[in-house]
Amino acid sequence: MRYWSSLLIALKESLVIETDVIAIASEDARNAVARRYLASPEARRVVHARLADHFATVDGERRLHELPWQLLQADARADLRTLIADSAFLMPMIAEERLEDLGRYWRFLGAAPDMAQALASSFSEFTTREQVPALSARHGTRLGYFLGQHGHHMAAEQVLRTSLAFSERASGWDHPNSADCARSLASGLRTGGNVEERRQLLYRSVAAFQVAFGEDHEHTL
Repeated sequence: MRYWSSLLIALKESLVIETDVIAIASEDARNAVARRYLASPEARRVVHARLADHFATVDGERRLHELPWQLLQADARADLRTLIADSAFLMPMIAEERLEDLGRYWRFLGAAPDMAQALASSFSEFTTREQVPALSARHGTRLGYFLGQHGHHMAAEQVLRTSLAFSERASGWDHPNSADCARSLASGLRTGGNVEERRQLLYRSVAAFQVAFGEDHEHTL
């Protein structure tokens, strides 16, 4: 920032400077910059690719918000696919409940079955590292719901089963976390041959919630 200080002082009336963002205040000035540097689709793609390279080197919330969007605008499909299938990126995105953004990138990439399997595998890898069962349960429930909503029921079931198995190992089958995972899996299973399993999962989850919270708790009613 020190390198740019003289320029920033000279342009301070034309800029909006926030914590880590510098924007052009005037719409006319923004349009002039766009005409000069972003006149063609290829020019815009190159700029977005350069911004993606930058955000790939930073940490925190800005990376989570900016990097996939810049890759999308740069039409960098392979890099975007790799990014959102990386558990180190996917799990914070799910933790912030940015499923709408995830859906946008998902549709851009084609929402193919192999992509659904990549997300399911990413969650499985996450559970081998995560030491907080409740966190894995929440992540698994949200990802399973997302995959089910997009029609990938097998991948959704895999995620929900992985979440339940992890919670059972970490906390026991009768822990509220496991009960919540069992209920989510029951809700995620399609009808047909799974009717009896769904019934058993729901019965088990209610029994565990009754032990943990009592018969009058909202989870057991």
